[in-house]
Amino acid sequence: MNWKSILVLIGLLGLASHAFAENLYIGQSAAGADDGSSCANQKAITFFNTAGNWGVGANKISAGDTAYLCGTITTALTVQGSGTSGNVITISPAQAQTTTIDATGLVNGIIQIGSQSYITIDGVTGDKVVGDTAYTMIINNLAGTAGSNAYGVHNVTGSNLIVKHVKIIETGTTDSPNDNSGGVYIVTPGTVGHEIAYNWVTGTSAPNKDGMGLTCFTGGGIGTSFTSGCQVHHNYIEYRLDDGIRCDSNCSIYNNYVKEIGGSGHSDGIICQSGNYCAVYNNTMDNGAEIYLDNIANTTKGPLRVYNNVFWDHDGGASFGIEIIAEGGTSSSWNDVVIANNTFDIEAAPIRGSSNNTNLGVTNLVVLNNIMGAPSQNYTQLSAASGAPWSFASSTALDYNAYQLGGAQSPNIYSVNGVTATLAQLRAQSPSRETNGKTGSPTFVSASTGDFHLSGSDTVALNAGVDLSATYTFLASDKDGVARSGVWELGAYQFVSDTTPPAAPTGITISQPSAPTNLHLVRD
Repeated sequence: MNWKSILVLIGLLGLASHAFAENLYIGQSAAGADDGSSCANQKAITFFNTAGNWGVGANKISAGDTAYLCGTITTALTVQGSGTSGNVITISPAQAQTTTIDATGLVNGIIQIGSQSYITIDGVTGDKVVGDTAYTMIINNLAGTAGSNAYGVHNVTGSNLIVKHVKIIETGTTDSPNDNSGGVYIVTPGTVGHEIAYNWVTGTSAPNKDGMGLTCFTGGGIGTSFTSGCQVHHNYIEYRLDDGIRCDSNCSIYNNYVKEIGGSGHSDGIICQSGNYCAVYNNTMDNGAEIYLDNIANTTKGPLRVYNNVFWDHDGGASFGIEIIAEGGTSSSWNDVVIANNTFDIEAAPIRGSSNNTNLGVTNLVVLNNIMGAPSQNYTQLSAASGAPWSFASSTALDYNAYQLGGAQSPNIYSVNGVTATLAQLRAQSPSRETNGKTGSPTFVSASTGDFHLSGSDTVALNAGVDLSATYTFLASDKDGVARSGVWELGAYQFVSDTTPPAAPTGITISQPSAPTNLHLVRD
């Protein structure tokens, strides 16, 4: 190899070295050699927050790099640059460490993304939904500071943002003036590709703290699919004074556990607000957490899909299951709303419509394969104010639902469009409704502990549903991901026979017999 070839090779290696991802370690203060090579040699948080330290080049935070956070940080983090498709910038706790961002005294965002794109905040471990509480990125958020928005993670615009495996703890004791504050607040107009997943947003014990859990808005009016904007999944949200999860267009909200949501005004477990293409499925809504379909725009919005959810009230509260409201003006309404295969065991109406205006309410509504608990409050299972009429998609769009009797309005199950009716009276309507519906109390595995899988002895919901896979392919699997086949069940779960072998018997002793004595052999 001649010297020219050697020089070319050296140049190519030099260029390649700049393309490799770089790891930089950041702490509250500089330590050791201050070169960012490890937590022992960490750079200060002021390095992270300085725009000149972001961009192409060694010892800068560039596309494809990871900023590892070391120890406890008490300064807000401000992202100063963007990654690219396939080369995101990642912010994570240092390996084998727990990073705590103590937000006492901080305002207007603890991790501030601004207008940057392709940023991933990844705590790596923790998934409270399945019981894994070993989070290694923790934000202690003082959301109650007067005059503070106190977001845990916040952006202004930008696309392709991911926030996952982060625990955000509210430690405030007074109400914030901004109900957007609290956990994660991401707002970006247009098609954006955000993901918020596996986070745990919590208070101390009861919904007397302020703030919201998670917000992901993509601009409201524009909607083309259920997946292109925000994917909000596998989050555990509890003890919120304001909404648990909020989304608008191009949004899917699934596999979350939402618990103990309550405060002044309306505080909703999950809210689809004035959006087109919003899907809410496979969630557990516990103690006061309802799904709120709220159109505050003076126009028609939709479609909406709400399915495979479990609603469970076990504290004597009076929250609704799904509330459909159009309050944006005389032209405000929802269109193309499918509510299917949900299980309701709550104190108020499983499905309720309300309105602040005399308007269309909801058109092309479909309600199929649901289990409707018996409200102890003064509601029927299907209840809509006179100013919020429902228009069903077809003559068979309200059918195959089971209604538990014994509530305050029994035997009435329906109070919509000024008509109150029992099951028999619904069937007598023209067109006939609920021709395959039924009344009765399903038998669950353990409703008192929140296990709403159907028991094998159930005679109400087992084999009582209609196969909707040809019309609504998204219903092909149940809340557990089990494929629905054959005759469908009502509610969120398809029945699966218990194939677990019985446990081995105990307390049995097998003794070897003693050798025989006085054995005689006789020849014939």
